[in-house]
Amino acid sequence: MTAKPASSGTAKAGVSSLDKRKVSAPSRGEWVWKRLPKLSGEVEIASLIALNEFTPENGDTLIVPGSHRWEEGRYPEPHEAVAAGIPAGSAVVYLGSTLHGGGSNGSDAIIRRGIHVSYALGWLRTEENNGLSIPPEVARGLSPRASALLGLGIHATRQSAAVTSA
Repeated sequence: MTAKPASSGTAKAGVSSLDKRKVSAPSRGEWVWKRLPKLSGEVEIASLIALNEFTPENGDTLIVPGSHRWEEGRYPEPHEAVAAGIPAGSAVVYLGSTLHGGGSNGSDAIIRRGIHVSYALGWLRTEENNGLSIPPEVARGLSPRASALLGLGIHATRQSAAVTSA
């Protein structure tokens, strides 16, 4: 990732620190599970893969490095946000506890296209419940491994898996 410090404005909801256009409010992917007690480790890791270049003109993603260590409720100062500047075919990878936000697309000609892929602990449901996109008749024909990868089963720890296989 080519990180460029944000120069002016604010990275909070409303104004992009890069181009003065509106951006989404900074958020943390792990907020999907806000009711979860705070664990000692991370619950999610996320990636954003750029299918075309992400620039300030087409709504570049802002990341707040180090924000995964901040107390809940602290928002970034303008100088703390960086533009991801993701070239086509590249990715930015961040923890689910890292503050991030997307800019608005100010270009009439360039549509920002990307793929968001995240991994969450096995006993959590993902933001996008992929299991619901599989018709039941198709799901019944999947292998146990494919079903597990889609989150269609009950999460088993290594200990419980060892007990059931004995």
